[in-house]
Amino acid sequence: HEECLAIKREIGDRLGIANALDELGAVASAQGDFESVRNFWGECLAIFGELGSSAPGPTHCLESIACYAVKEGKAEQGATLWGAAEAIQRQSGVPVQPSQRADHERRKAVVRAALSESAYARAIEHGRKMTPKEALAFARRVL
Repeated sequence: HEECLAIKREIGDRLGIANALDELGAVASAQGDFESVRNFWGECLAIFGELGSSAPGPTHCLESIACYAVKEGKAEQGATLWGAAEAIQRQSGVPVQPSQRADHERRKAVVRAALSESAYARAIEHGRKMTPKEALAFARRVL
């Protein structure tokens, strides 16, 4: 992912940079390197913010930050982000890819299990009402 990031930076591929940063953030989160998590995902969110709502891709980053939020004891914020990611995914018209479906469902279950049914439903609904710009700003605050 670091090599991919270097190449994407060299050619100026902003979407590619954001996607590589998203993947590096996920690796850093799995390794418990939370300073790097904030740096990678922070830059990733900033790029998606610059690219605007026409950019594909912020859903995976938002979902990753949702799981991170749950790990950090911020379950309600995590569910809110998950709801926002679902709304953006739906608006994009691009479904979760079959090769990513199992991971997607596993991560959703992590977020779902962290709250009562009613708290989860409220947080999801709150996230679904966010615009993409609001969701990215919210995710930056969660980090």
